[in-house]
Amino acid sequence: MSSVKISELSAITTINANTANTLLMGVDIPTGITGKFTAHTLAQGLYLNEVLNVGNNSVVFPNTIAQFSGNSATYLQVNMQNFTSAGSGDFIVTADTGTNANSFVDLGINNSTFSDAAYSSMKPYDGYLYVHGPSDASASGNLIVGTAAANANVSFIIGGTTSDNVVAKLTKTALELQRQITFADGTSQNTSSASAGSYANSAFIKANTPPAIANSAATYANGAFIQANAVFAQSNTVVGVNLTQNTSISSAFIQANAAYTKANSALANTSGTFGGNMFIAGNLSVNGTFLLANSNFTSTESALTISATATTATPSNDGYMIHLSGKDSVPTRLVSDSYGTGVYSLFAGRAARGTVSSPTALQSGDVIARFSGNGYGTTKYQTLGVGRIDFVAAENYTDANTGSQIQFWNCAIGSNTLTNIATFNGDSVTVTGHLEPQRGFVYTPTVFAGAQTAITINMTTQSLVRAQTATGLVVTLSKAASFICSFSICIACLYKS
Repeated sequence: MSSVKISELSAITTINANTANTLLMGVDIPTGITGKFTAHTLAQGLYLNEVLNVGNNSVVFPNTIAQFSGNSATYLQVNMQNFTSAGSGDFIVTADTGTNANSFVDLGINNSTFSDAAYSSMKPYDGYLYVHGPSDASASGNLIVGTAAANANVSFIIGGTTSDNVVAKLTKTALELQRQITFADGTSQNTSSASAGSYANSAFIKANTPPAIANSAATYANGAFIQANAVFAQSNTVVGVNLTQNTSISSAFIQANAAYTKANSALANTSGTFGGNMFIAGNLSVNGTFLLANSNFTSTESALTISATATTATPSNDGYMIHLSGKDSVPTRLVSDSYGTGVYSLFAGRAARGTVSSPTALQSGDVIARFSGNGYGTTKYQTLGVGRIDFVAAENYTDANTGSQIQFWNCAIGSNTLTNIATFNGDSVTVTGHLEPQRGFVYTPTVFAGAQTAITINMTTQSLVRAQTATGLVVTLSKAASFICSFSICIACLYKS
């Protein structure tokens, strides 16, 4: 029997994905048996009795059971990812008496379709950190969040990771808030209790005056809130709230609520014009018709602006009635839903000459409605957009005659000039430039049944015909602009059986 040296065997550079297909040789010392086993068997019985050290550094701290280390100018990471969309990924540390149900701390994140009634406080993509004590009713199991450094702070961020996103800060001596305090009843506080109480008292006194001067009461009540907001807005420092001020805060808000109750009661049966700005921290509900009447806005602002950003771009033209400014890096959506048989969403543009009180008929060439796309160039948006669809009057309008066109306008590459590339009329289509159909055109010929000896082709309606010829065929061209052109079409369309 020939001997084989292990060192002379061929090298296996990888282990098969199915580890049962990789054989190893080994010696079991207690039994003295030399035999074979698979890589799967090895993995099942593999235990690490030393420190797990992943990386390129030695273990330097005591009582370490696992170390992940390396060097990077940006960041190192240990990643755990659960690819089941309804699940979550969790890092758990369990106390010595802990079980799967209690005495642990859990740091995790929910996956995209997570839904569990037992954890209804957590939604898909929510990250969480919580502790479960020995029992549901236990006083043990507190969550301690803080810093051991004497002069360090604990900051809370929302909306981003920069210093501008810090909304609250816990220092060694105070709680500093960068936002207003909102209470469960919907009331809020933007300034300290002393200032709030002073302004609320003023509002309360004025609100208790007779209804005959209700407008004056409303002015003072609004002034109280405007002043409180102004104090908050003009100060770049955070507002400190002392927990011993609960009584003063409560009193201030009781009086402020009373002031608004009185003011609302006084205003219920009165009307008037209110000047200045109104700031609403909560929701605004209107049970009647909401009328925004404003003709004094300039060419650089809109009558109504709905913005999800701190600032909005300057309008490109005068006459912006509604300006929507969406979130950064998110498409801005304007959605109209309709439900029921035969219903639909309608976006209509109406136009007339004259004025709103005395409209007159549109004239040929007047634009009825325009839908425009506008892209930002080097320094500005184009005044008339870079592509648009115009609905245009094709004649002078009466109640009986309302001919229209749909015109398509684009800018050619290398140009900022809009060109009318196609016009859809009531009975024809005019195209400027080349048509480049991906699948060609389909023509339906006029078919003359049976063998023909004479046919008449109307060139305005029968540009393509199909006919069988008899011994001789006489072709008559009707309304032909050119005999040569018309004859070439006829030859291409005729055949002899």
